[in-house]
Amino acid sequence: MQRQYTGTAGRIENSQVGVFLAYTTPQGRALIDRRLYLPEHSWCTDARRRRAAGIPETVKFATKPRLAGEMITAALDAGISAAWVTGDEAYGQDPQLRAVLEGRGTGYVMAVARSIRVRINHGRTPVRAAPNRCADPHHHTARRNDPVSLTVPEIRHLLTLVFNPPAVTVARQLHWSTWRRRHQTTARRSHYRRRTADEPTG
Repeated sequence: MQRQYTGTAGRIENSQVGVFLAYTTPQGRALIDRRLYLPEHSWCTDARRRRAAGIPETVKFATKPRLAGEMITAALDAGISAAWVTGDEAYGQDPQLRAVLEGRGTGYVMAVARSIRVRINHGRTPVRAAPNRCADPHHHTARRNDPVSLTVPEIRHLLTLVFNPPAVTVARQLHWSTWRRRHQTTARRSHYRRRTADEPTG
């Protein structure tokens, strides 16, 4: 337990941080593995603190993406089949994790920062991120009716629709996704307009 960033809270909190592996099928989803993340300097190098907490000496520091890769490898080695893996930016930016998945022939959908240049297919294929046209977060170059970019939750939602089709057609669901994201654009524009109006001038 220590003050550290946790994605659950979205800020630095006094917390423990874990990496969890979930398995999803059309019948449902379940957590199948977990690893405790140990901060490198405040825990991994403090022998007295480790002994008091009962942490074995064999446990070494590992980044969150490495912990995820170890769990995925263990699950695949145990015979669990998975066509693809998804994760947020903390995992998508790690080339070693992507290499592990590519080496196992497992597809993935990972978020990455716009500033990250990703090389896939064992480094043979470069994927260029869209250029950051303006550092001002209030500035938007999209046309008025353009929907917001696809978010990780929206991608997960669409993938679920593909692998677990609902009663309505996929075309109808894609139409609904575009409609929803266009309204998110309107909401975002209104939010930034209000923030700009509330900022002190001088």
